[in-house]
Amino acid sequence: MGGGHISAKYYPLSRVFNQGFYLRASYGPGQLTAKRDYQDEAKTFRHQFAIGSTLLGGVGYSLPLNKCSLSLEVEMERARRNGTISGVGDSQVFRSGQVGVNVVLTF
Repeated sequence: MGGGHISAKYYPLSRVFNQGFYLRASYGPGQLTAKRDYQDEAKTFRHQFAIGSTLLGGVGYSLPLNKCSLSLEVEMERARRNGTISGVGDSQVFRSGQVGVNVVLTF
């Protein structure tokens, strides 16, 4: 898997970067790494490691300010990863999603 994401931001109404309503999308690799303590006498750990992809979509509004802009955006991310869990095996599927609100200062 590569290390980079492909991302795009589009201002459909103003057609001017950093001004007005915009749509944003991103796609790329994602990983999950976790280590959990069993809390047993042997102090064993369960390891989880997974690699897959993430897809993010968002909408926002940018307000130009002098030589920068202030944006408020809402985004949703979905991810699907295949991985290994110690004691369970390979090819375990992990799916996750999240919704976020961001305040972005662009300069």
